[in-house]
Amino acid sequence: MLCGPAAAALVKIQAEPDQVIPALIGCLLDREGRGRPDVVEALGEFGPKAAAAVPVLVKLLADRSSKDIVAAVPTALKHIDPDAAAKAGV
Repeated sequence: MLCGPAAAALVKIQAEPDQVIPALIGCLLDREGRGRPDVVEALGEFGPKAAAAVPVLVKLLADRSSKDIVAAVPTALKHIDPDAAAKAGV
């Protein structure tokens, strides 16, 4: 699944978060999905509207299989939920 470019496009067109956020979370859960760091960044662009993604993002902080994801998560968390980011140590 090629989620990264789709995620960026959804942010640009300001797609309906209630419909988009669950799909983006699904992309993060698909470890074979390409463009997962882009999905993390897209979720951050949705800000607090992406609150449902916080638990998944916090788990991704411990995922050492992708340096790009680990690097993208702190910024996304801070945009989505600064308190959750602080609790996660970012």
